[in-house]
Amino acid sequence: MHMDRAQIKAGIMVSTRFQLFLPLILLPVIGTQAIDMFNCLDAFPNTTILNSTYLKNVNGVLTSLISSNNSNGYGFYSSAYGENSDKVYAIGLCRGDLKHDACVTCLNASRYDLMEACPNDREASLWTEKCKLRYSNHSMHGTVELIPCSTGYSNKNVSSSLSVLEGFNQRLMALLGVLKVEVAAGGDVVKFAVGNANVSIYSKNISTIYGLAQCSPDLSELGCNNCLDEALENIQIYCYGSGFGSYVNPSCDVYYQVDYLFYDPAAQTVPVALPPLISPPTANARGKQSNISQTLIVVFVSILLPFIVML
Repeated sequence: MHMDRAQIKAGIMVSTRFQLFLPLILLPVIGTQAIDMFNCLDAFPNTTILNSTYLKNVNGVLTSLISSNNSNGYGFYSSAYGENSDKVYAIGLCRGDLKHDACVTCLNASRYDLMEACPNDREASLWTEKCKLRYSNHSMHGTVELIPCSTGYSNKNVSSSLSVLEGFNQRLMALLGVLKVEVAAGGDVVKFAVGNANVSIYSKNISTIYGLAQCSPDLSELGCNNCLDEALENIQIYCYGSGFGSYVNPSCDVYYQVDYLFYDPAAQTVPVALPPLISPPTANARGKQSNISQTLIVVFVSILLPFIVML
């Protein structure tokens, strides 16, 4: 994809169907409501209306994509339609915990939304909370595509304490790091993992961070790992201290949220192994430790004092 020759329209689709076009490759999203992101891409400047054959092939590939012949049986769809320079490639991917019927419903709705939002574009993509759909005039199979992308986060931190925020961020990145390894090591059918980790945020109460990571299953282990590295780097930068966060691009995505189980718990088959949660000592505990230290010093001096006098 030659981004230096491309024109991107990144948009937000909400329930009112209001469409906001922004000339951004990275689009941070602030708030708590899940939104749909679409990106319309023209391969060459000043090209907005393509020839009718290509547009017919776009409609053909998106219409025929969601069938058992084009699916790996686990929510991944890939197909091509047309010939030569008018050939169109399409990929659809559902979140790994989504059931088949819900997956088909999501992709079908995305097909109509994408064609409405990007009616004359050579390349386009749409991702929602549950599925992603994209088409292009070149093969996308096995290719890591980091742009366009979006990062979502809350404008309110989980705490005003810097030490609590640092502890929370360390716990979050440890969880997402474990999920990244599990996803990248997945086979060519499913690259998906979910998990959770406990963290102390509010006084003595323990909160739970729920996390999800996924790669397009046609990626290699290295490609998936590189894509998720990019995702975690953006999470680290933009979502520091945030109670929820997300990073999505055409090839991979990462989500997390505090104290809200947003994925199907049945998808978590293996517990996530993290170091034990260590809470900082309370004021009383620190006082007891100080008293014990003082007592030991007194005992130590009383033992040595006779020997010092004899000298």
